[in-house]
Amino acid sequence: MVMLSRNIEKYLQSRKRIIRIAAPMVLGLLFMFLCIPRVDHSLSLNEAHNALLAKSEPAMLIANSIEDGKSPIYIAILKLWAHCFGYTDFAMRMLSVISGALIILVCYIFLEKRRGLRVAILVSFLMATSPVLVFFGARVNACNLTLLGIALIFAIAWSIFRRRPKKTNKKQHRHMLALMGFVSVLAFNIVGLVFVYNLKASDAKDIYGTITALDGNSNTAIIADTEELYYVLAFYANRPVYDYENIGEAMADRLEIWQVTIIDAEGKPRTSYEHSGWRVAEYSTMNYKEQGDTYVIVKLEKE
Repeated sequence: MVMLSRNIEKYLQSRKRIIRIAAPMVLGLLFMFLCIPRVDHSLSLNEAHNALLAKSEPAMLIANSIEDGKSPIYIAILKLWAHCFGYTDFAMRMLSVISGALIILVCYIFLEKRRGLRVAILVSFLMATSPVLVFFGARVNACNLTLLGIALIFAIAWSIFRRRPKKTNKKQHRHMLALMGFVSVLAFNIVGLVFVYNLKASDAKDIYGTITALDGNSNTAIIADTEELYYVLAFYANRPVYDYENIGEAMADRLEIWQVTIIDAEGKPRTSYEHSGWRVAEYSTMNYKEQGDTYVIVKLEKE
């Protein structure tokens, strides 16, 4: 066992330059690989808010962002990114994916120069496989971009104001930093997983796909009975979308309309789809086992 350990040590030493170059690339790609399966999921309410703000006119972007409690800087960066790569959920989420990969790169370079290759690889690997970073890396939000900014500021500030440790304590410092990095990432994941567990994914992308399939090429308007459905459908839909509070406006001058409502715990629709002067032309139900929700998609026609 001791001989095997020494052989591995010698091999790593002989390939140190190659490993130093390849490690951040491999860890960055690992992080992106873990994010990609989540990128195609439906937008959540918060993501839809960010995406819709990015679609707003530049003159109104700052005012709308402040009014909705969002960071104008992040929304402006998101708009610039979407202008270059497209206003799709996949393209917008790639900003967070790339930001997460760059966080790992910055931390790796900083730790490799200050504390050695082993510490850099250990901490960077823990970050690349962090469930919390992966979760936010596949969402349209400012978390990873903010962390990237903090990492850059910290690395620059440390380079300017750092104090060189004594050579006699170099090994001790490396072990201490590795331990601190491991404990910090572990604590971050434990606390973050509690938050992530309580977040609920949206089903609106699949719901809109069902409506599109049923509706054919018609751009029939949609009424959504929840705030989440309204905002997320408003992003995906290329047709008018109304919330239930504006149902009168939605049904005023139309001959047909789609209405989406959720089935409550008692097995009844949360909002009624029976309206005077309208009849049900067709409907579809969608059940999501992961979220435990069942939706009813109803097409209404004037009698």
